[in-house]
Amino acid sequence: MSGGRWIALALCAALAAGVWGVWRGAIEVPPRFNPWAPLDVTAPPDWLTGFKVMRAHRDPARCMAALAQTGMQFDAVPDRVTGPGCGFENAVRLRAAPVRFGGPLTLSCPMALSFFLWERHALQPAAQAHYGQRVAGIEHLGS
Repeated sequence: MSGGRWIALALCAALAAGVWGVWRGAIEVPPRFNPWAPLDVTAPPDWLTGFKVMRAHRDPARCMAALAQTGMQFDAVPDRVTGPGCGFENAVRLRAAPVRFGGPLTLSCPMALSFFLWERHALQPAAQAHYGQRVAGIEHLGS
C-alpha cells in the first residue's frame, strides 16, 4: 500500500472511532453538536436541527418528549382509523400554545412539534422584524 492510502485508511478509522465514541457516550460532546442528543426545542436552529426533528418525527416517544418541552398544553389522542388513509396516529389535542389558535386543535405529534418550532423560530422573529410586534393568534380551518 502506498503512503497516501495508509493515511486515508488511518483517517477513516479515526473518524469511525470518533463517531462510535460519541454514539456510545464515551466521548462527551455538547448536546447542540451531538446528533444523538434529544431535540432542544428552545435552542436556536442549527445544522443538526433537521436531523433531530426527523428523529423525533420517526419515534413517537421521542416526539412526545420534545413536545413536552414546548410549554404547550396537550392531551394524547388514541390512535383511530376513520377511513382509508384517514385517521389519527400518534396524535395530540392542543389546548393551549404560546400563540392563540382559537380552540382545541388535533394534530399528529410531528405536526404539533413542527408547528411549535415554526412559530418560535420563524414566525415570531419575522413578525417582530417586519411589524415590531409578535403574532398574537393564528386562525385555523382544521387539520
